[in-house]
Amino acid sequence: MSLPALITPESLAGLSKTLHRATAIVKAPPQLMVSQWADLHRVLSAEASAEPGKWSTARAEYLRGVMDAFSDPDVSTVVLMKAAQVGSTEVINNIIGFHVHQDPASILVVQPNIKMANSWSKTRLSPMLRDTPALRGVIAEPRTKNSSNTIQEKVFEGGMLAVATAGSPADLASRPIRIVLFDEVDKYPPSVKEEGDAIELGTVRTETFWNSKTYKGSTPTVHEISRIEAEWDGSDQRYFMVPCPRKGCRKHQRLIWPQVKWSKDERGNPVDVRYECAYCRGRIEEHERYRMVRKGRWEITRPWVKGIAGFHISALYSPWTTLHKLAIRFVKAVRSKSPEQLRVFINAALGETWKEDTTTVDESGLLARREEYGPLVPARVCAITVGVDVQDDRIEAEVIGWAPGEESWQIEYAVIPGRTETDLRPWQDLDILLSKRYQHELGVTLVVMAAAIDSGGHATTKVYEFCKPREDRRIWAVKGGSKPALPAVGRPNRNNAGNVPLRIIGTDALKRTILSRLKLEGPGPGYMHFPMAADEEYFKQLTAESLIKIREKGEVKFIWKKNRERNEGLDSRVYGYAALIALNPDLERYAAMIQAQSREMKEKIRTPEDLKPQGRGRRVLSRGVGR
Repeated sequence: MSLPALITPESLAGLSKTLHRATAIVKAPPQLMVSQWADLHRVLSAEASAEPGKWSTARAEYLRGVMDAFSDPDVSTVVLMKAAQVGSTEVINNIIGFHVHQDPASILVVQPNIKMANSWSKTRLSPMLRDTPALRGVIAEPRTKNSSNTIQEKVFEGGMLAVATAGSPADLASRPIRIVLFDEVDKYPPSVKEEGDAIELGTVRTETFWNSKTYKGSTPTVHEISRIEAEWDGSDQRYFMVPCPRKGCRKHQRLIWPQVKWSKDERGNPVDVRYECAYCRGRIEEHERYRMVRKGRWEITRPWVKGIAGFHISALYSPWTTLHKLAIRFVKAVRSKSPEQLRVFINAALGETWKEDTTTVDESGLLARREEYGPLVPARVCAITVGVDVQDDRIEAEVIGWAPGEESWQIEYAVIPGRTETDLRPWQDLDILLSKRYQHELGVTLVVMAAAIDSGGHATTKVYEFCKPREDRRIWAVKGGSKPALPAVGRPNRNNAGNVPLRIIGTDALKRTILSRLKLEGPGPGYMHFPMAADEEYFKQLTAESLIKIREKGEVKFIWKKNRERNEGLDSRVYGYAALIALNPDLERYAAMIQAQSREMKEKIRTPEDLKPQGRGRRVLSRGVGR
């Protein structure tokens, strides 16, 4: 029997394919949970994991509840506020693998920036698609002809996967999406080119799906600014509770940092680190902590919140670190007397927000703590940088000496008069200042190793002209940027009128560091020393700005507000510190070199021959050190 003229084998094949796709869309939901799928199918790739091979959720049991919330029909949004390196990236990967294999859907992954998006796609996603048998071949290889598989978009039967960046409105405002995965949301920009919040733009795309799911995960940052903290506050707030291993106790509890105990060795380093049960005070060893986590369970603390499952996890649960390592990190941060290092521990190890200290510094207190030192550079100083603030009628420059731990001494503060846009003299005097040699208490001579000159306000062209022929002396042009997300010192870029290596500096980050260091009570890492020559006006300028909290359009923000008009003392310190960061010196090595040179000079001067006049100057710490 022959087929009707309009029905051909090719058309039947096409119809069959269409029906297959249609059934894939309307088929019943899969029976597996995300964690079950991962345990059955997922393979960790060698280049993407320290533990390659078959996936086991039991290795990090706390991840089971996070993944399976995505399979819960009563949950529409999953929030994960977490420490760094607790396996959260694999949660995203397993959710994607599950949907590609079991429940095809349109998926959007949003990364903070293009670098992170490309890195995740190349080093985490592609290896998973290659090495997990259930996913192999589901998405065409990028090298095949007419492939729809690119770094930023991958198409598979019944669905597609797009990789977007939080700073691109085009990425976030196009086709409808059923599954949206927001990664590291605290690194997102405040708004997407004035078009709105990245999370809001991405979430709107899910509204046409009755069974849409959204994931929001991140390590938190600053209290009241952190996006993930705000999402967590609106969730049902689940904590992972683990049972005490002691007989007679067995009570479930949340692992918290105050319960980590240790003794100290002769150097004050942590030894005999253990966890103490919050109920029976029993000693819990490292291997017992692993078993506790495997027996843990998530507990909801706000059951009245429906549909938003919130999870909090710290590194205390992680199988990839130890309590001893965490104790060492904590002690190091405390010893540094650096709020920045302690903040990193709070954010990255404990998964908690940092509460910003907005208290101001009293200039009278700084005036009272001035010290007698000079004219020689203090013995502990091993590097010198200069911060230069340019005004219309003068140049102000601070010469700063640095010791290991970024302890600093003001060596000199110079005010150079002259019209900076028209006069040659102030620039000649600045060159003389930057060429000076400073006699050191240990007998050597130090020179300026780097200088940062403000080019963002006055006499920009003159700054470029001054810096251009002095690049080899590490005299750099800088320009301040006030956005909180900017790094302290950016990479040099010659895309400017002077073709000089211009660095954009994050003044917010630098000022926060300086403000916190001014509050340190005693010498040590980060402490700032000032000579008796520093007057009241200088300290008023140094403390001329305060970090204040405001609410703008419903959002809490921290901004810098001037308490008085003149702030050159603060600006000069900001630029001098930026020069140090750009230089990136090994201060420990520099200090050792100066000690060695000093000993060598003392040994030589002991012989009668060396006591004779030689016509030699003191040793100079080479500008080439550290290159």
